[in-house]
Amino acid sequence: MIDKLCMDCIQYMYMTTTINISLPKTMYQDAKRYVEKKGYMSISELIRDALRNILYPRQTIKIPQKGKKYNQKSL
Repeated sequence: MIDKLCMDCIQYMYMTTTINISLPKTMYQDAKRYVEKKGYMSISELIRDALRNILYPRQTIKIPQKGKKYNQKSL
């Protein structure tokens, strides 16, 4: 049986749709800084993560970022 996280990876690799969005310049600059600060690979990854948190809050798994550890209370 394929777990949810693995299924998300498979869907991402084979079933993606490209979209274009317009952002105010300051929001784009803030997003770029946030990507750098939090260790996301791209703004696209940040947006996907934000959408997952909004659309599927109970299914979202927090994975510790490089160099950070989560205790059980923070999950």
